[in-house]
This record gives sequence, structure tokens and C-alpha cells, in this order.
Amino acid sequence: MPARKPFSNVTRASEPALLHVALVSALTAYDAREERKALKRRGGMHNHYALAHYLSALAWFEEKVAKGADVREAIVDCFCGRLLDHVLRAIHEPIATAEERLEHPCGHSSR
Repeated sequence: MPARKPFSNVTRASEPALLHVALVSALTAYDAREERKALKRRGGMHNHYALAHYLSALAWFEEKVAKGADVREAIVDCFCGRLLDHVLRAIHEPIATAEERLEHPCGHSSR
């Protein structure tokens, strides 16, 4: 039996609890990867508050979805850059388009 990827059954139509677990896992993995990359750099520092910021964005995302926002639109509104692509991949969505990146250039000014 072939090994399954974690959360391979998560889609944007998934129930909120499963979506939450998949996204927390993806955010934690992203933070761990960024920390490992920082440690490899000479004198590299990792923001030890980053995971808290990511989870705060997740809470904001969940509020938007609870109010009826589309899952992809809410993700694009709450995350940016490489993290945005990582989160989209976690729910088996294509990475962000150029238009989506221009709509929300990491400033969270649309709050």
C-alpha cells in the first residue's frame, strides 16, 4: 500500500476542524523549515515569534470563513509570499497567481 501524504484528503470544502488541523500542521512545518534555514546561515537569526504571527493569521482566516468568505480568498487575504503558497499547497490548491499577489502585497492593509 503506497504511503499517503498527511492530510491528503483535505480540500477547500473540508469540514472546518480538519482544515484547521491541516493548516496548523502546515504552518508549524513552514516555521520549522525557516528556522533550520536560518541556523544554516552564518549568524542567521530566526524570528521566534513567527509561529505566533502565523497562527494569528490563521485565526483571522477562520473568522473570515466563519462569516462566509471563500476559503481561497480568505487565505490570500491572510497570508502572503512563500507562506501563502505553502498554505495553499497544504489544502491542495494551486499556488497564488500574480493577480492574487498584487491584490495583497503582505501589508495586511485590507484589515
